[in-house]
Amino acid sequence: MDETELLKKKILFRNLVFTFLLFFLIFIVLLSVILNYNYKKFIYENLDFCSDISNIIEKSIDKDFSNLPEFSSLNSRVTLIDCNGKVLYDNKADISIMEAHFDRIELLQSMQKGSSYEIRTSKTLGKKLFYYSKIVTKDAKCIGFIRISKEITQLEKTNLISTIILLSFLFLLFFITMLLSFNQNSYLFSIINLALLSIQNITEGKENNNIFLKQKSWIYGKQLQNKIENLLLISFSKTKEKIVKNEIEIISNLFENFDEPVLLFSENGQALVANGIARKTFIPDKFQTQYKEKYFWEIFISSEISSAVQKTMEYKDKTLVEIEFGDRLFLLRVAFLNSINSIFLIFTDISEAKRYYELIKGILSAITHELKTPLTSLNGFLEQIIIEAEEKKLSSILSYAQIAERNCHRLILLTEDIIELEKMHYQKKLNIEKFEINSTINEIMLLFYATAKEKNIELSYKTLDKEIIFSTDKNLFEQILINLVDNAIKYTDQGFVIISAEKTNDKLILSVEDSGIGIEEKEIPKIFEPFYCVDKSRSKQRGGTGLGLSIVKKATIILGGSIDVISHPYKGSKFVVVLPYLS
Repeated sequence: MDETELLKKKILFRNLVFTFLLFFLIFIVLLSVILNYNYKKFIYENLDFCSDISNIIEKSIDKDFSNLPEFSSLNSRVTLIDCNGKVLYDNKADISIMEAHFDRIELLQSMQKGSSYEIRTSKTLGKKLFYYSKIVTKDAKCIGFIRISKEITQLEKTNLISTIILLSFLFLLFFITMLLSFNQNSYLFSIINLALLSIQNITEGKENNNIFLKQKSWIYGKQLQNKIENLLLISFSKTKEKIVKNEIEIISNLFENFDEPVLLFSENGQALVANGIARKTFIPDKFQTQYKEKYFWEIFISSEISSAVQKTMEYKDKTLVEIEFGDRLFLLRVAFLNSINSIFLIFTDISEAKRYYELIKGILSAITHELKTPLTSLNGFLEQIIIEAEEKKLSSILSYAQIAERNCHRLILLTEDIIELEKMHYQKKLNIEKFEINSTINEIMLLFYATAKEKNIELSYKTLDKEIIFSTDKNLFEQILINLVDNAIKYTDQGFVIISAEKTNDKLILSVEDSGIGIEEKEIPKIFEPFYCVDKSRSKQRGGTGLGLSIVKKATIILGGSIDVISHPYKGSKFVVVLPYLS
């Protein structure tokens, strides 16, 4: 048995004893009041009765107590006694055997007061009786006493009934009180147990989500519960604030060692931490000493930075964006830290990397454009050499010329793909037009029928719509389809390549499925990267440039669409492109 249960039983036992003693005291007091009331009521009623009877007797008797009325039918006992205590008349007993009554207390008191009453045990009958005595005088001289006695069984019966009723009522009340006390104590102990659990959570730094009870006490537990809840909430809040403050202090010391600008904001946007390089780069001079009192929209001049922070605050997710600040370019990463309910910002300076990238891209573009014309000419000369070598049957020259022609053609395809990617990179305006999808796909399929037939591949197009009128950039659409079909045929040795198209809800779903070599799941995220090949040896054998799927991805993004890949090794692949209807 744990300490809480033991304490609970001790308190319940104390409550039981205290309540019993309290109710016993109440019982004694109430019983005394009721018995006293019954006694007085009995006395008053019998005094009135006896007074009336004695008045009747007094009026009817003579000096020698003759001419008495008949009292034998009266329930009460009437006795006439002379001044010496001798019994002269008794309606219930034989006076010849009755002793003198001069020592009876009610007679002695009536001599002094005129009338008197007494409740005592009868010496003759051995019962407790009510006695009423009145002195009778004639000409100011005592001639005797009238005594009336009556059994007090009615008083005793009334007292017994009153006692039983009072005892029953108090017992019922005691039972209800103990039941309520038990219920209340159980409720209070549940609050205490919950409070102890909450305190344990606080000391362990855990989130305290269970301090509210579903059941509310209707006596006094609700007020106590609210007080405990408020105290625990305040305590937990203060403890959590202290923990968070310590964590932020550790983070602040850690951030100072970073070579990149790093800032931390509270969930409501107030600055908490900024390392030295962040303060120097982004925080205005007027806020340098008091930046912790400022909000991010006050600190950052750049609206792009504020927008990125606002987006992270709203969705509690990560944000990645390029920011131009002054003459420098930063890659800004914003994240929401759930552990301390804060927003984390880190700026990576990519100015130099961007300049090198633009330089390399410019050089590559220049080389590509400069190579295209001579490569085209060279390819033409090689084709002519192959024709002449075939005519003159110069087998050695023919073999070398064919190898040179294949590689020259591959270089031409590579330069064309690079130029196409570059055009897409700088393309700002789309040439949107309405065109018929089915006919466009059939025209593109004509370009691949010969290659598919050579590899024993069945190239087909399936659609449920006889006519699909769609609006988008037709050139980019053709680039997507050409590269997907080219890629499918290239990596399928035999089997099928199926093109399908369907228009639903102002969207076009275009898919290209093949029975080729397939792609491993871990490789799928990388296949859209420029020059990436899953199997470089197979790519060289098939004459791929490594840019086809990059062009597909870029064109899809420009058109506002999406692309998904379903593939299994040696079971084929399926590329699904979803494009929106552009107006």
